[in-house]
This record gives sequence, structure tokens and C-alpha cells, in this order.
Amino acid sequence: MPRIVPPYTYPDGTKLDVESHNEAVFGESGTGLMATVDGNLDINNFNENFRIQPEHVMPEQAAIGRQDWDQYETTLFSDGIGVNQTDFAINRFNVPGCSVRFYQPYDATMALLQWSFFISHTKWRIARTTKQGDNIEPNMFVISQLDGVDLSHTLRPLPISAITDGFSSTQDSQVINCEPHNALWFDMSHLEASGLSKGWHELRLQMAMEHVVDNDGSNYQQGFSIKFGKTLREFDFYTMQKAAFGIRNARVLTML
Repeated sequence: MPRIVPPYTYPDGTKLDVESHNEAVFGESGTGLMATVDGNLDINNFNENFRIQPEHVMPEQAAIGRQDWDQYETTLFSDGIGVNQTDFAINRFNVPGCSVRFYQPYDATMALLQWSFFISHTKWRIARTTKQGDNIEPNMFVISQLDGVDLSHTLRPLPISAITDGFSSTQDSQVINCEPHNALWFDMSHLEASGLSKGWHELRLQMAMEHVVDNDGSNYQQGFSIKFGKTLREFDFYTMQKAAFGIRNARVLTML
């Protein structure tokens, strides 16, 4: 190996000459530090049959994987969400534990995104079978976003799980179905075939949960009565929707 004679020195108190510094590090063999150490190798030094082997690729140079998850139950009620707007989807919120934010250090040719979650929810339908007025069918759905843009194919309206006959405080309501919960498991994915650019990216699951409101805009109340001895006590209670998330996760795999 020839002796390295750098073409540039670094006297104290002088301004760094960037071009000269780069030449000292990457210049021709004999002057540039890196070129001299690796023997000034270039394409002409490799056999035409040479192929990249696994041992030549450092971890995460060709593929990157990231994930986030949560196993503890998170329960959300509609009265904890902002009031209904003209478009109640404005009040969508991120589901804790079902999103992942990651840094992509180079432009990727493709990205596979995957997320799954368990949910037990209560979604009401107030059927006005014995009282004048319109049926009340508050909405509830989940949808995923990549970098703040909706992935439309991931929209999933949640099914109705509880139906009541529509009485309010004037008479006891009758819940028509006996189990007001639905337990579902979702396993979803999205292929970003056009790739991802270098930089920060975020996959997140969002939920919209509408308030249960009556025709006059007030929170819908249901009446019920309990007999204490010979005394019949009447009560009203507000009707709310609920979503309880169990085990959930979000994962991403990007490839060079």
C-alpha cells in the first residue's frame, strides 16, 4: 500500500475547505484516504459473474420492518367524543396501540402494511315501533390512514349490536335483543406498490363513533323501572355507544 500523503492539512483556526477535505478523503489512490485503503477498487476489479451475496448486505439495507402493539384493553364511549357535527366523521380519533410511525432512510420500491385488532362494541338502533318519530341509527366505523390520507378500501362500518323499541322516559324501553355487544376480529393489510419516499411515515387506525341523539338534538334517554317492595321507582338513563379494543398491533415492511 502506498504511503498516504493528504493534499490538505487542517491548521488550527482556519476555515474548512470542503472541496479539499473531500479530495483528501475520497481522492485518487495515494492521496485519498478511502481510495488508498480499499485499493482504489472499481467495477473493473470484479469478475463479470460476480453477484451480491447475503454477507455483503448489512442489516436493513434491503428491507426494513417496524411494528407497534398493545395488549391492554382500551374502552371508549361516545359521550367522550366531540359532539356530532354536520359531518360526524370530523370527530374521528386514532385508536391507541394500533398505529406505527417509522423513518424510511431511503426510497423504497414497495411497502407492505398490516394491522389487526380485536373489538367488542355496542352500536345502537332505536326502532320507533311503539312511538312516533324517526328511527335513530347512530353511525360507527373504522378506517385506516397512511400519512394522513384515508385508505378507502379499509373502511369498515361496524354492525348493529343492540336494538331497543324506542320508548323514552314516558314508558319503559324494551331491549329487543338480549346481548348488546358484538365481538369481532379484524386483520387487514395494504400494499403500497408505488413505494415510499425517504422520510417519516405513519400508519394509523381511526374510529368514528356518533352520539345517540333524539329528534330534538338532545342525548337520547331510555326509561326503566325497578320495584322496591311495593314501590315502583322510575329512572331514565342516557344511551351511549361503546368500543372496547383488546389485543391490537400495526406493522410495516419496506423493501429497496
